[in-house]
Amino acid sequence: MKAIAGIFLMIFISAMLQLFLPWWSIVIVGVVIGFALGTLPWLSFVYAFLAIAMLWGFYAQYQSKAGNYILAERMGELLGNISPTMLLIITILIGGITGGLATYCGALARSIFQKQSPV
Repeated sequence: MKAIAGIFLMIFISAMLQLFLPWWSIVIVGVVIGFALGTLPWLSFVYAFLAIAMLWGFYAQYQSKAGNYILAERMGELLGNISPTMLLIITILIGGITGGLATYCGALARSIFQKQSPV
């Protein structure tokens, strides 16, 4: 139950902050939630990876579909003729890994303060 709450909390807070702050605001959210959840670091990474990957995936797909994939096609041409689908996958991976590593760091910081083994 804590995992599902953490995933939805991370999605909600990250979505709200990214309306006003840069893309890397997910790192701030990830560190705070990773510290607050108190789960194992690798499990925190998985939860955050899923949360941010879903958030960025849905948002990138929504934005691309609204613009008839014109921007995605042009960006794909600039990056070596990759397809809009591959660009979406790269976006999802970058967001997921960034959020996951931030939450992993937050969970490790909690384990330092609790003087426990991080594994």
